Amino acid sequence: MKKFIYILLVLVIFGSIITGALLFQHFYPEINIPFCGSAFENACIAVNQSDYSELFGIPLAGFGLFFYIFITFILLISNYAKGVYYRFTLAFLIPLSIASVGIDIALFIILIKLGKFCSLCITTYLINIIILITTYLWYKNLREKENLTLIKLFKTFITDESKSPHKKAAYSSFILLSILLFFAVVSTVHIMKVKTNDAKMTKAAIQSYVKKFYSSKIENIDFPESKLILGNKDAKLTIVAYTDFLCTYCYRFYAMEKYLLSKFKNQIRIVHYNFPLDKACNASVTDSLYPNSCVAAKAMMSAAELGILNYYIIEHFKQYNNYKHRYNLANAIENFDQIVKKYNIQNISKETFMAKMNSPEIEAAIKFQVKIAGSLEVNGTPTVFLSNRKLLGAVPKEILEILIKKELERIPN
Repeated sequence: MKKFIYILLVLVIFGSIITGALLFQHFYPEINIPFCGSAFENACIAVNQSDYSELFGIPLAGFGLFFYIFITFILLISNYAKGVYYRFTLAFLIPLSIASVGIDIALFIILIKLGKFCSLCITTYLINIIILITTYLWYKNLREKENLTLIKLFKTFITDESKSPHKKAAYSSFILLSILLFFAVVSTVHIMKVKTNDAKMTKAAIQSYVKKFYSSKIENIDFPESKLILGNKDAKLTIVAYTDFLCTYCYRFYAMEKYLLSKFKNQIRIVHYNFPLDKACNASVTDSLYPNSCVAAKAMMSAAELGILNYYIIEHFKQYNNYKHRYNLANAIENFDQIVKKYNIQNISKETFMAKMNSPEIEAAIKFQVKIAGSLEVNGTPTVFLSNRKLLGAVPKEILEILIKKELERIPN
């Protein structure tokens, strides 16, 4: 019996790790999980942030995590108590594993509808199939040894023996601990939701916002060239974002970018322009809200010039919480060193990167972008332009997603 329990324990522990990672990514999409694509074309992020990612306000990954921890719990009890508890465990596992595979079939159909290949999601589906197969083999082994039919197995719960005082106490403890486990998972999800301010907009609020956007004036804008481009450079639709790369809301916008570029793969590009809220290079601000954001702007511009923007921006925002209010030149160079080591970049030296940062061309380009921002009445970040209409502040993900869909529909193929 133990070999089946150990196989199942390995599977559910692996499943717990994957669903835990997916749950974390649901609330922190800026975190890049390996094996799911690049940071800006990550299928797991697209699925994890889609309209199908929650049920009753709880992420599906949360239900998956509860499922795996619950099975771990009953397997450990069975391994410790032995005897009749092997039967109890099987009686739980058979319907649970069948139900999980049935649910996974429905979820796989949703993946097909979304057109996204979430490798981690599919890995959990495979784990659940293997759990079902292992459970069946365990039952088959028990049936051959004890002539145990399914009917006899499920009758284990209602036999006279199971009504003995110590069995009743065991059942009560089991039910209580199961409820507490579910409460713990739900509470964790709620805390993460509150911490990340993951509040959904009402349908009426979304409609009002969209209506207001399309009633706003179309600006007569001729944006200058920028190499700060994320996504497909030849995409049909361009989103323009004036950014301070140390700004808190720009950090949140970065998380949204990862989702949008994954969802609308090759259909959109996001072009950044600098508007550092730092009077060292932006005379329009009276106080440096984010000191040294001019340095961050130079670093991003240099990375773009050298063709390593994607790598650099990922590393920058990965370290964001460590230095958002104490960023300096050393951080910019440290980020460069990290990506050189991580991505084995051999054709660009630190000296070349620093020379680019200190070049008059980079400084002039930032000043020019700030000047253009002034003519467009940009006074905060992020300021987003979509089809020459301005969206102020941190635009909610569901709003920008709807507007992008509408704009893509307007563009002929």
